[in-house]
Amino acid sequence: MIERAAVLAGEEEAELDVVHVDLQDGLGHRQEPLDHYREMAETVGARYREVRGANAADTLGDMARRERASCVVVGTRRSRLVTLVRGSVASRIRRRVPGLRVDEVAA
Repeated sequence: MIERAAVLAGEEEAELDVVHVDLQDGLGHRQEPLDHYREMAETVGARYREVRGANAADTLGDMARRERASCVVVGTRRSRLVTLVRGSVASRIRRRVPGLRVDEVAA
């Protein structure tokens, strides 16, 4: 996903921020994947950021609006049932920030 976002940023001559939303859900999250994402971001010349939020869609949408992002790339890995019930993160970002380009990439 980070590689795809880097390609898109390069095509648009845009800066790339890799953002991990640390959900405030009380669950512990493993550090190893985050270290890997940080290393990947550094490899492609992106800035890595960790932010806290109640849910990924609202947090990323608000951040995109505040940062005046032109595009958000999100990973998809939920089951079809969960997507049908809750909606995808991408669709919720699109509703929160109309006009923002949101690309989905398999994670």
